Amino acid sequence: KLLQDVQGIIAPENPELWNNKGVVLITQGAREAKKEAQDIKITDALYCFQTATEKDPAYAPAHFNLSCCYYGMGHLESSEAAVCKAISVLKENPGHTSSLSGLYLPSRCDSFKVELERLTFSYPDPNQLHIEKTELVLWRFYDLLGDIYFKKGALALARKSYEQSVEKQP
Repeated sequence: KLLQDVQGIIAPENPELWNNKGVVLITQGAREAKKEAQDIKITDALYCFQTATEKDPAYAPAHFNLSCCYYGMGHLESSEAAVCKAISVLKENPGHTSSLSGLYLPSRCDSFKVELERLTFSYPDPNQLHIEKTELVLWRFYDLLGDIYFKKGALALARKSYEQSVEKQP
């Protein structure tokens, strides 16, 4: 039984495996000194996130990470589409918040990391923790969407997204 469980985790069909590989690659890319090396890592990460979303279209962290890649590459339309998909998928399938380790969170997201840790230790009731984690993830998703709109110059949409983010912020 344990062997079957382990094989399911490391199987190439597992979206979490592809997603986590992408997180490692994008993190490595952010640390590269040369732009060419960064671009290669980000392109490889993009492929991994796309593969994860193909393996499981309801896996919200991969859509979010895909959006982060596109955002970093300056592809704002693609970034917007991916984060909107992440939001709708998470609202439809809040169970995927169990794997928050699969979110790419650069250092500017430290407040998110602190809140996640606080939540984890604050709610002994798993159902309440699940609800709070979903709200926390939506906070980060709407925040990225606001950043995208702001960069596109769509200030009214940016404001609306930031307001939605604040509503979700714990």
